[in-house]
Amino acid sequence: VAADNPSIGYCQGLDIIAAFALSVALESGLDLPKAEAEVFTFVATSLELEYIRSWLEPPLFGLRAAAAAVAGLLQERQPRLVEHLRSEGAGMELLCLAWLQTLFSNCSPLPRASLCRIWECWLNDGTPKIFFQTALALFQQAEPALLHEPLEVISEVLRTFPPPLDAALAPEELIARAAGTKVSASCVRSAIAKAEVALRTAATTTAPSSAPAAPLQQQQQRKPQEPELLLDLDFSSTASPPRHGVGGRGGYPQSAEPPELL
Repeated sequence: VAADNPSIGYCQGLDIIAAFALSVALESGLDLPKAEAEVFTFVATSLELEYIRSWLEPPLFGLRAAAAAVAGLLQERQPRLVEHLRSEGAGMELLCLAWLQTLFSNCSPLPRASLCRIWECWLNDGTPKIFFQTALALFQQAEPALLHEPLEVISEVLRTFPPPLDAALAPEELIARAAGTKVSASCVRSAIAKAEVALRTAATTTAPSSAPAAPLQQQQQRKPQEPELLLDLDFSSTASPPRHGVGGRGGYPQSAEPPELL
């Protein structure tokens, strides 16, 4: 797939998407050569669906805009949670970037059946709306466990969804909660467009200027600007590899060992 799409090349997350698709193909009864061919066609075609290519294509501007859009949508719905995350230095984009980059196949605690339902909604709809709905639903479910907690606990909760939070990850409950966010495709497009403008503005204002430097006295009088965490441009991630192999939540088929994020 990377060779067939030189504008993308090898991208962190693409291997995890392909691995999950391969596990589904093998589970359907296809032999390995046929399954690999089917997965190649599926992944290559999926890249042409709305926004997906921009989430994998360097310099990942589309992915960063999508993550910032999640932050904006969450700010409208759960401002108290966003304020707490900001106070802990947790940029919202950093917390959900891996979910979007791997289309949730990297969300380890997510049951296989739930991930399949998310992908079904995505493919039937043709837009990434379900990914935004799912992200908002997960933050909504986890909010009581995140409030008043330090960054280390926040990161661990979102990575593992420990009991009793994991009960809400069952397909029926998760999809129902995602639909309850009432986020439409047009709402997603609007949020992404706003995020793109904000990211471009931030990049412009932080770009080196050729104008002469201000006198030292004027520089000393200026107050340093506080960084805006919701548009943090440092999107490093150390998310764990997924566990959505054949047979349930805990394993890959032998022919599709889980890849590790670099």
